[in-house]
Amino acid sequence: MNRETLVQGILTLLADVSDDQVPAVLAEVKSCRGTSVPSEQSKPSVQVVKKSCLKFVGTSTVPALTERFLVSDRFKKNKDPSAGPLISGVGGVFLSRFGDMVVESHTGSTLNYHVLTRRASDTDIIDVLGGEDKVETLLAEVWSQMTQQGRGQSGSLLNDGKANIFYVRDSDRVLRALGVVWFDYGWDFRAREVGLSFWSEYGRVFSRNSMQP
Repeated sequence: MNRETLVQGILTLLADVSDDQVPAVLAEVKSCRGTSVPSEQSKPSVQVVKKSCLKFVGTSTVPALTERFLVSDRFKKNKDPSAGPLISGVGGVFLSRFGDMVVESHTGSTLNYHVLTRRASDTDIIDVLGGEDKVETLLAEVWSQMTQQGRGQSGSLLNDGKANIFYVRDSDRVLRALGVVWFDYGWDFRAREVGLSFWSEYGRVFSRNSMQP
């Protein structure tokens, strides 16, 4: 087994382990190296219950968007509060996947949001919420939600450096994971391929038709 495959396997196994328990688990594994692995017959019969990665927090009313616009015209760095929401950064992947899209007007909606109770992958999140159709949001909703907290005010979006997570389809209709974080003087937008990496505990996940308690 090569090193990369081994690392990926370990990360997968540790997905359900809280960050503070990881060092202890790794230390125990190290201490057990060289010992024999119990056969299937001798293994204790223990039912492993996978802990849900999400906890429902509440709902957020997204205001209507009355005009359409080109993404690259609005999603760009801005330090002037009079010119719109403060934006400290827009990632290259976001611009390449969304920059040439036109955001259409929107009548408004209600988004549900959950907090991540542990480190989790996009696949974990999407599975818990019921599939891609359940987690998908619109870029118009992301923009309208963000403009309500354009200067970093308190609200549904976290403004403490933790990730606000949305799942939005790009110009090719491919579902992308979008991280929105208050960083430095404004909002920072980063897009990435779904399933590429993990999100940290306490991040906030937004969805249109998601699970409630």
